[in-house]
Amino acid sequence: MNFTAIDFETANNLRSSACALGVVQVIDGKIVAKKEWLIRPMPFEVGYYQFRVHGLSAQLLEEKPTFDEVWGEIKPFLADTTLVAHNGKFDFGVLQAVMQQYEIPKIRFSTLCSLESAKKIWKGEPGYGLNTLATNKLNHQFNHHNAMEDAEVSALIVSKLAEELNVALYRDWE
Repeated sequence: MNFTAIDFETANNLRSSACALGVVQVIDGKIVAKKEWLIRPMPFEVGYYQFRVHGLSAQLLEEKPTFDEVWGEIKPFLADTTLVAHNGKFDFGVLQAVMQQYEIPKIRFSTLCSLESAKKIWKGEPGYGLNTLATNKLNHQFNHHNAMEDAEVSALIVSKLAEELNVALYRDWE
């Protein structure tokens, strides 16, 4: 099973305000790469609520590169693969918005939401948030709202689902 799990953190209420991106690349069912970028959001404004969630301050982000400046590093992880995210509507929406903001040409990828997949397959769980699934299904502790660690948990969820279903491709469970 090959895919790249992603997680974005945003600086404010705009979907295009990506301030962190975590990626975890899985090839043949094994994690082969983990990477995180801190990003100067545009517009440059960190909301109180968002800061309380992820702890990324304006002071920390002000000297970081913008998304378009790190796109060359990011693109190889995202192009021509399956992107996985927990609550994918949010993360895939952020990716689309930030690419539009910087007029970055579209890339090819398919998507899979680990949240929706977990709900389909692990019926009756007490909850489907990353913390709950990490604890109950993976016995895994992590720093929630750290983009790279959230992406890793999404990758572990999809890998566990595939293992339990004994499938090599996520398409086999849809």
